[in-house]
Amino acid sequence: MGRRERIFVSSLVLLLSVLVGCYQYQAEYLRTTLNWFGLGSTQLHVFPTSFIFSPRDSIYRRVGGLSTNRTADTTAVVLNWSRFENVVKITALFCDPVLENTLHAVVVWNNNPNPLSKFDFSECIRDRLSIINSPANEYFKARFTACAQAPTPYCFIQDDDYLVLPEVILSMRARLDSQSDPIYVLPPHEMLSTQLKTTRAGPFVHTSVAWLGHGAMFPRSIAVDFLALMQHLNMTDDEQKMGDNYFAIMRNVVPEAWFDQGIEFGGGQAFTVGTEGNERNRKHFIRATEFLESIILDCQLHDCSGRTSVPFIDTSLDNAQASHRPSRSVCRGVPCILETSISNLPTEALELQTSSLRQMLTKEDDFMLKAPHHVLKHYLDHSLSRAVDGLPNTAFQSLHNGSQGDSITLDILEPLGAQWSSVELVALVDAGTVEIFRQSHFQMRLHDSDEPVAASGTVRCSPVRSSWLSVWHNLKECSVQMSDRSARLFSVRLENDVDVRWCIYEIWMRGTHSS
Repeated sequence: MGRRERIFVSSLVLLLSVLVGCYQYQAEYLRTTLNWFGLGSTQLHVFPTSFIFSPRDSIYRRVGGLSTNRTADTTAVVLNWSRFENVVKITALFCDPVLENTLHAVVVWNNNPNPLSKFDFSECIRDRLSIINSPANEYFKARFTACAQAPTPYCFIQDDDYLVLPEVILSMRARLDSQSDPIYVLPPHEMLSTQLKTTRAGPFVHTSVAWLGHGAMFPRSIAVDFLALMQHLNMTDDEQKMGDNYFAIMRNVVPEAWFDQGIEFGGGQAFTVGTEGNERNRKHFIRATEFLESIILDCQLHDCSGRTSVPFIDTSLDNAQASHRPSRSVCRGVPCILETSISNLPTEALELQTSSLRQMLTKEDDFMLKAPHHVLKHYLDHSLSRAVDGLPNTAFQSLHNGSQGDSITLDILEPLGAQWSSVELVALVDAGTVEIFRQSHFQMRLHDSDEPVAASGTVRCSPVRSSWLSVWHNLKECSVQMSDRSARLFSVRLENDVDVRWCIYEIWMRGTHSS
């Protein structure tokens, strides 16, 4: 899209906002980020308070946006090799004022032999930026080294071929307040691979593969421990440089992985290409399982509880939380997380138990060979992220009909606060999901462990009156009043089996604001 076309699209969005009167944009998050990065699209990501367009909507705002009194305590790390222009843009995003209460420092580790300086990054304040010109290409080990040397207790890392939006980084850091294991964001095709590789072998093994390059955040101490583990195991230089292939597997915790939008930059020279790249990855995956199995074997012969001789690896006994995680997606537009108990994979794909850790690779291969094409297509086309992507013509849709106990939860990451009133959970859905909502309970709570409180209102659904997209004439906007302003998690829980599938085009919170 050329400059004139981008200006026209931006003007069109502004005009529609004025005419409709219901688009309460929160400017710090809902910027035209993709246009600035040269990734403009004909698809307009919209974040209205309502798709009904009634006059009352002008008093509502989208609920979202974290408090700004947090002290920046995270270092962002990006590697440079063959996509310097991308690295400049990514670094500019890291230095954006939106992230100034989250990102304290930005590190560019330059694996390229051509040296860089701070003058190459004019969009970044120089006292926040560090350039490390590596004397040799350390490949992926470099990101762990950079994190271990960071001046902050947390690190965010990503590759140079993906755009991770500010609200995604904010959501990840907010969630780390309540957990210590790494958080990964993955596009649907990578999430599929992670879920299919998830394995439990015996009482001590509960792990999978998760790539870090799409975006990962974790405490700095984990990077320190991982580097120490590689030294402890006398891993070869080649193995250490391929650290990404070992990190998640040898952590021995089912990864906390979230669906993301998967915004690709592209360009430059890709590292993993074709059969050769896939075989290299597989070789290192197998080597990671061999290292982990040798340590776990020692656990079976000796008591692993409280052991300190082997860093990084979780040697705790298996438990339900370690082996099963709900599906989660990070939101677009404002910081939030959408979570569901609904799986979009057949039951056989979710079988975790294997006789050996190495079978985690064959598990995925077997499923991909046997799975019907429509099942794979459905997973990729209707992932959970489709319900929070700002595209009301895309939808999260369940593979099967609704079942008793199915739940969907929107986590806004901090309590609503006294400044909000008339708060509602809102969803754009099809007619079948209206029936699901009518047979569901709506609840709210402050923490996952809290007893839920019933919503104060009943579900109300109205037809969408818009001609923007032909599909919209069949959609309904449903909303439920939520009264507890100390809550941050808002849930829908189905009470009966139904003969229709879940289908949610968008889900969000709205309310009136005193300021």
